[in-house]
Amino acid sequence: MNWLSEQELLSKQPIISSWFLEHVQQDVLHIKEGIKLAYAFYIPENAKQAIVISAGRVESYLKYDALFYELAQRGIAVFSCDHRGQGLSQRISPNRMHGHILDFATYRDDLAEFVQEIVQPRFTQPWLLCHSMGSAIGLMLIQQQPSWFAKAALTAPMLGLKAPLPEWLTKLVLALGLMGGNLLQKPLYFLGQKAYLPEPFADNKLTHSQTRYDIFRQQQQAFPETQLGGVTYAWVAAAIQALYTLEKQAPHTDIPLLCISAGADKIVDNKAQQRIVNLMPNASWQSIDGAYHELLFETDVYRNATLDAIMTFFEE
Repeated sequence: MNWLSEQELLSKQPIISSWFLEHVQQDVLHIKEGIKLAYAFYIPENAKQAIVISAGRVESYLKYDALFYELAQRGIAVFSCDHRGQGLSQRISPNRMHGHILDFATYRDDLAEFVQEIVQPRFTQPWLLCHSMGSAIGLMLIQQQPSWFAKAALTAPMLGLKAPLPEWLTKLVLALGLMGGNLLQKPLYFLGQKAYLPEPFADNKLTHSQTRYDIFRQQQQAFPETQLGGVTYAWVAAAIQALYTLEKQAPHTDIPLLCISAGADKIVDNKAQQRIVNLMPNASWQSIDGAYHELLFETDVYRNATLDAIMTFFEE
C-alpha cells in the first residue's frame, strides 16, 4: 500500500479531517481518582487486527488522524488514548501547560485501563505502536502484561534522555528543583522549560517536513486545549526512574519487538535505545539514517520507510 505523500496530504487534509470527525468514535474514559482520559478508535468493516497507538509527549490522538485514515484503508482498526496531563485528557497540574507526572507507572496504569475497557472487548491481542515517551509507557505495560499484545513497534523511543547539562550537574539541579517544588507545594518547570510557544519550522528539531509540521501546528491552534509546555522537575525524576526500571527488566521482555531509531534524532538518546533493545531476546533495532525524531510525521522518504518496516514486521 502506498502511504499518503506530503502533496496528497495537502489536498486531502480537509477530507481526512471530515472523515475523522464523522467516522472515528471519540469519547472519555472515567478512571480512578476522577481522571478523564480522552480516546478515539475506528474499526473498519471486517477488520481482523487492530493497532493501539501510545503517542509521544505533548501529542493527542488528533495528530494521528492521517494515520487513522491510512490504516483504515488497509482494513486495520486503530485505538489511541491521550495520556493524562496532555492532549484532550484531564490535566493534573494547576498549571495546565506543565508536562507533569509523579510516577510513570501512572501512565502505564492508564494505558492498561484503556486497553482493558475499550480495546480488549473488541480485539484480544492487538499490535502496539509507540512513539517517543509513549514507548517507555508501552514497554512498562508490556513488562507488566506480556501477553496483551501480539507484537510491538517503537518509533524514536524515549529509552534515554538527552541531558542539557553534565550528569552531576543535572542531578544537583533536579534535587534543588524538587526541593523548591515541595517547599512551594506546586510543580515547577525544569531548568529552561516554559509554557507552550509555537516554534518556527526553521528552528524545529522534530521533522524535515514543513507540510506535516504546519498541519500539526494548525491542529494545536484549532484545538488550544491540546497545547502543552515543557516538563517539570517531577516529570524528569519520574522518567529517570522509569527508564532505569525498563533497562533492568529488558532481558525478561521477550515480546516480538521492532525499534526504529531516527538517525539524526536530537531529542532522545539513540545509544540508550540500542543498548536496551539489544538486551531484549526477541527484539530488533534499525535506524532510518538522516531522519529527525518525528518518524511518523517526516518527509515521505523517511516516513514511508518507517511505516513499511512497521507493517512488514506486524504482518509477516
